[in-house]
Formats: sequence, C-alpha cells, structure tokens
Amino acid sequence: MSKIKLITIVFVTVFVLTGCGDKKQQKKNISEIESFIYSGDYVAASVAYKVYDFVFMYYYNQYKDIDISLQKANLFSLSYYIASKETKISDEEKQEIIKMCDQIADLKNQLYSAKGFDKNGVIKYLYGISLDQFTVYSIMESVINKYKSSVEQSFEFNEQELTSYYKQNENKYKGVLIQILFYSVKDENGIPYTEDKKQQKVQYALDHIKNIKNGTDMDDLIRNESEDPAVSETGGKMQFIISEYQKEDKIYEFITNPNTKIGDMTVITDEFGIYLLRLEEYEDYDNNTEIREKIKKDYFNIAFENEMQTKSAEYELTETKTDLMETIAQGFISEEE
Repeated sequence: MSKIKLITIVFVTVFVLTGCGDKKQQKKNISEIESFIYSGDYVAASVAYKVYDFVFMYYYNQYKDIDISLQKANLFSLSYYIASKETKISDEEKQEIIKMCDQIADLKNQLYSAKGFDKNGVIKYLYGISLDQFTVYSIMESVINKYKSSVEQSFEFNEQELTSYYKQNENKYKGVLIQILFYSVKDENGIPYTEDKKQQKVQYALDHIKNIKNGTDMDDLIRNESEDPAVSETGGKMQFIISEYQKEDKIYEFITNPNTKIGDMTVITDEFGIYLLRLEEYEDYDNNTEIREKIKKDYFNIAFENEMQTKSAEYELTETKTDLMETIAQGFISEEE
C-alpha cells in the first residue's frame, strides 16, 4: 500500500481544547466558545498532545466502552494534532461551523420536541457532550478533513490494490439499474381491486414479458402505461447500491438472486401494486464513475487511518486518567437509568 507522506512533526504541545461540566453557555462567537472549551480537563496525554474529556465523551456515547472510546478519541486527537500543524481554518470558516451546529441543534430539538429538551440538552442527549463542546469537536473535525483533502490530492492510488479492495468489499459497493412498469392495485378513488381484477392485471403484466422478448419496447410501455406518478421524471428507472437498499422484499430477492442475469424480467406484487421488473445492468468498479470514486475515497480514508495508527506508536500516551474516564462512564450509566 502506498504510504501517505506526512511532514515530520516537532514536539510542541498543542493548545488545549476541552470543557467538562455544565458551565453556562456564552454568546455564540469564536473567542468565547473556544475560551470556554480551552479551560477543561483531559483523559490522557502524550508528550505532544492531549486527549480531551469531551472527545472521549463523544466516543463513549457511541461505544459505551472505555478502552474502545479512548482508542478512538486518541486517534482523533492525534489526527487533529498533526492536521493543525499543517492546516488552518479561518475565523469565517469557524463562524460557519458555529452556525451549522446551531442549525443541527434546532433541527434535532424539533425532532425530539416531546422530550422537552432545549438546544443544549438535545445535543447532550444525542452526542454525549454540550453544544459548545460539539461545536469545538466539529471545528477540530473540519481541520482534520481539510488536511485529509490536501493529502489526498497527492496520494498515489495503486490500481491493483483498488481492484483488490473492491473485490473484497464487492457487496458494499455493487449497484444495480432496473426498469419498472408499475400498475396500481387500487382504482382512482383509492379502493382496492377485487382479487379477480388484481389477477387480471398480473396476467397482463406477465403477457408483456412475452411481448418484450418478441420486440416490444419496454420504454414505450412504461411511458404509455405506467401508473407511477413519478414516471415522467424517472422513466421507470431505479438505480441504487444494493447494500443500501432498505427492504428485504421481492425486489431485493430478484436483484440479489445469483441466477438473475442482465435482461431478466419478473412480475412481483405487494400491497401497493404490480411491478414488471427488468434488470438493466449491474454497476460496479469497472463501469460506474460514482462507485469508483466512492471506493477511492473509502480506500484513502482507510490508508489515512492506518497511517495515523502507525503514528500513534511514535506518540505513545504517557498519562492516562483512568479514574476520570470511569467517572465519565458512570455519569452516562446514571443518565440512562
């Protein structure tokens, strides 16, 4: 695997970014938020950087395991330390992040309005940290992502390794394009058809399979007969990544059946309608640019994380506050009870 070239980092202690506790939130501006967060505690430290309590709390909220959360928080903190030596974001960019975090809090507060949260409370509920801490975490993450983007531009992708990675993860990325001729099982007033009427329409769709095989254009059939209200926009085409398809229904069974080939057709029914399906093509690393770019992005992210893992051996933690982490963990358990 190609190595990411990182500029050697001198041993300079990074400025403090934290804030444990429920201090009163200040006005939403950069200096006040950062001043508030800078004054907090940390759960671990190397000679070069610290793993701050709110970063650990963010990950503990996800994993509910001290060791895993410390590992994730340490990797994030190391990535930020390295990124911040090479990459800066402007006050204007920070202000946009503050605005974005406030918007997220507003949106989440609407979604969880029944719980009676304020904006800070809903962020605490969802992410395990205060809104100000969430904002600073997002600023740190933005610095990391900006740095990653600059590294990615000079990253040398190996075609053989990309192909190998795709084959190992084919089910995650493989896409499909199908055509659908849809018939409703209800009349214009929303009244369900009788079973006899429904079976007549099923047979009508099955007859179309024979007609299509004999030369009838399926595009014309869809334009002229489909009862899907969105057909004018979609042309009866449905395109998606198989692993991201949410329902294990008859459509899923058809497209994932190892015996299904390009051009195969079937008719399936559910409570909404009757579907004549045709598999148009499978989309993968070789024939779909969007999938190929997603694979490259994921492959790079893995390479970047591996590089950070390697770097972590150079910046071994010299201090670990086990008692503080256990106290934080106990606080989460108490809240859940």
